[in-house]
Amino acid sequence: MEKKISINTNYIIVAQFGKTRGIGGKIIIKSFFSNPFDILKFKDYFFENKKLIVNFEKSNDKILAKIEKITTPEAAQKFVGKYLHIERKQLPKLKKNEFYYEDLEMLDVFIENKKIGKIISLNNHGAGDYLEVSVEKKEILVPYNFDHILRIDIKKKKIF
Repeated sequence: MEKKISINTNYIIVAQFGKTRGIGGKIIIKSFFSNPFDILKFKDYFFENKKLIVNFEKSNDKILAKIEKITTPEAAQKFVGKYLHIERKQLPKLKKNEFYYEDLEMLDVFIENKKIGKIISLNNHGAGDYLEVSVEKKEILVPYNFDHILRIDIKKKKIF
């Protein structure tokens, strides 16, 4: 799986382009919002640090994207598997103990004040979120919940 790291900290990854759909160059979108359809509330989207004009539509339980000037599946193909960003300032202010995934990536992981590794990504397998942690040339998966996570210090880039 391609590593999803934001190009610039002023941007947050909000979706991934999936397969093309139909002959008009539409693309299925995998939204990373807790309510996937919240992606429809925003207007300025970015792809590789450039503003991208995207129109979304609901199609049953899917979200389809139509990118300006993309009119064929072949032209849309270059977006498949890539990520869509919005500016961080467009997002709502978070409450205590809420974090954007990108803010947690690359945090140092500690158990009983001993550094054991680094978060390389956060994912969701359907039953819940989990941290992918790099530990001594291996990767371990840790459920992302407060049974396993005691404290997060974004400023010091540490998670306990």
